Amino acid sequence: EHLIEGSIDDRRLGLVRERAGAGKTNLICHLAEKYSPTHAVFLMRPGVTLAASQGLPHYLAELYCRQGGLFAPSTDEEFICNAAYLAHSHGRKVLLLIDAINESRSPGLLKDEILSAMARWRNDDVVFVVTCRDIYWGVFQDDRWKEHLKVHIRNRMYEYEHNEFEGDTGALIRYFRHYDIQGELVDRARAKCRQPLLL
Repeated sequence: EHLIEGSIDDRRLGLVRERAGAGKTNLICHLAEKYSPTHAVFLMRPGVTLAASQGLPHYLAELYCRQGGLFAPSTDEEFICNAAYLAHSHGRKVLLLIDAINESRSPGLLKDEILSAMARWRNDDVVFVVTCRDIYWGVFQDDRWKEHLKVHIRNRMYEYEHNEFEGDTGALIRYFRHYDIQGELVDRARAKCRQPLLL
């Protein structure tokens, strides 16, 4: 979250490389829900196929128009630059949340589009958060990621430790209080919910 809330510099990429079921999509959805009231958030769903002639800027401009955007962008590239300028003038950022790049049907093109966009928008208030399943990262391996990387989460989204899960300030009681749940988890159900994805 400090990537989004902190000041912008040349490094504005958050990369999450984790195993299946670790909670990557939950994290992306949490960020979208938390920051959409205060930032211009674009959520790119898994499995998107980009056309070579119509890359990432075109996809984002179309997404904006499909969701009832108030103006038609003159060009796809100009749309992103204008969005970033408008966000910056209000103390906000453009946040691009790109989930499960490993599920793309055009992985090479998606990789090149993301890396190219980060280079082109280096001077704009645009932040990227990208998730990928760990075993497929080899498809996307490229030294250019390092130029933009600010936050790298890798193999850290595992079960809660005992002191994180139990007790008056643990995750379980906070979850029950937040959703006003009356009851108690026992035995196997309690053990399984130590995995954040299942809680």
